[in-house]
Amino acid sequence: MFGAPKHIVEQLKRSYPIGTRVELVRMEDEYSKLKPGDRGTVTGVDDIGTIHVDWDCGSSLGIAYGEDICRKVLEWYKVWIVVPGTDGDAENGPCEPTWWNDFIQASSEADAMEKSNTKEKVSWEEPDPFGFSEKEAGGQCPVCTEVKRATEEEYKAWKDEMDAFPEPPFI
Repeated sequence: MFGAPKHIVEQLKRSYPIGTRVELVRMEDEYSKLKPGDRGTVTGVDDIGTIHVDWDCGSSLGIAYGEDICRKVLEWYKVWIVVPGTDGDAENGPCEPTWWNDFIQASSEADAMEKSNTKEKVSWEEPDPFGFSEKEAGGQCPVCTEVKRATEEEYKAWKDEMDAFPEPPFI
């Protein structure tokens, strides 16, 4: 049989969905100009287990199952969070939506959105220091509505801005 067994191919497709960022660890192709450390974005996994990648350097050579090695790369993603229903209603009229940004480390936009929504759901359900949660208070669970890959510089600027806020005088 040529390529990976069917169960391995299915596992690779789940582990490396389209959009996942990867880094080359080893490539056995002596004619390839790719080198360890090169990064790219997965465009798919075929039926023999080759992970197809659009490399940042312009190459589109795939990672051959059993020959080459890549690893997922966690990168920073800026996510937009909004509380549903905070954009007004017929009774109260329009109001400014409640939204904010966060940064999440993930291997793809889809992974960032899933991690962000999980984080917001846990925070929404978790009781505050007084024993109450937003969920119990009838609040809507915030949701991630947009994701964009961010640079290290964008993340650092955001983190510096967040670190500059003083701690509230109460908890």
